[in-house]
Parts: sequence; C-alpha cells; structure tokens
Amino acid sequence: MPYQLIHAGISDDTVAACKELLEAAEAGHVTGLGVVVVLKRRRFTVDVLGEAARDPVFTRGALQSLDDCLRELVRRRADTASTM
Repeated sequence: MPYQLIHAGISDDTVAACKELLEAAEAGHVTGLGVVVVLKRRRFTVDVLGEAARDPVFTRGALQSLDDCLRELVRRRADTASTM
C-alpha cells in the first residue's frame, strides 16, 4: 500500500491567539513572554523574552500559575475517564 500524505489541520485558536499577542505587543501592552511552543511530531521549544527574561523570579511564579492550570486540566480528564 502506498504512503499517503495526511494534511495536519491548522489550529485556528492558536493562530488567533498569536495575532492577539502580536497586536497587544505592538500596542505596548505585552512586555515579555515565557513560552512553550508545541511543534509537529510532539516536539516543543521554550523561550523567555523581554521583561520575563529580566525578572525571572516573577516569571517563574507566573509559569507556576500555568502549571496549576494544566494540573487542573489533567485532573478533569482523569475524572471524566473514571468509571467510579
């Protein structure tokens, strides 16, 4: 059987969020970023930019808040997968 290329869909919400961030940065509202970028094939890259790099203590706290949000998403998925 020949291989067939399957087009990976574009994440519309990711594109919209990037556009919103760009507009906010250009307006001076976004002063730094701590980012995890998820790439195809389950790869990722991380970076710290601007004010987030200049104040790593603050950024670590902000990223801990992100970790808390992700923990809650994992917990909710586990709860819905449970049969008990």
